[in-house]
Amino acid sequence: MIVKINSILILGINDGGHLKKVARTGKKLGVYIQNITPLIPLGKFKHLEAPYCDELRWIRSRCERVIKQFWLCKQCRADSVGVPGREHLL
Repeated sequence: MIVKINSILILGINDGGHLKKVARTGKKLGVYIQNITPLIPLGKFKHLEAPYCDELRWIRSRCERVIKQFWLCKQCRADSVGVPGREHLL
């Protein structure tokens, strides 16, 4: 079974070492891939700032040192398509 961790990048909350800790823990538990997506500031989180693409790339690259990253997600959850390892086919 392939297991993926979905994580939301929230600036000022989990942009430090937290997502890397999540990656480490997932790796220890046998998780295959982590999917970090940016916060969409809505509802209770509407006062927070959405991360920029550079910030998202930076945190993914840090976590990729620990566990494979799913790089296809950009902003909305609707673009979470594709097969990990076959991104070149899209």
